Amino acid sequence: ADLSLSDWLRQCVDGADAVKTGQRRQRRRLRTLTADPALLRQLAAIGSNVNQIARVLNTVGLTPGDHAQLLAELAAIQRELHHLAELPRYDPDDQGQGDEPCT
Repeated sequence: ADLSLSDWLRQCVDGADAVKTGQRRQRRRLRTLTADPALLRQLAAIGSNVNQIARVLNTVGLTPGDHAQLLAELAAIQRELHHLAELPRYDPDDQGQGDEPCT
């Protein structure tokens, strides 16, 4: 008996309880997002700077006051990043026509 792979797997997993419905599920296609290469370079540079700062902070001793100040600064940066994430997204092919964000 020539079984399809899906029928064979059903038999292996569920045994005789498997029922072929004859219906195929529609798969959702994931949308590929594009980003501005200049923006990606800037983000990579920011990430590199953050790593350098972290390396230096790990080598020097922080006082409790320094530690509190650093946490406050990091919280401010995090708030800014969350704000940026909430900005509307636009299609890179949009030539500035219309104010509709991409969905």
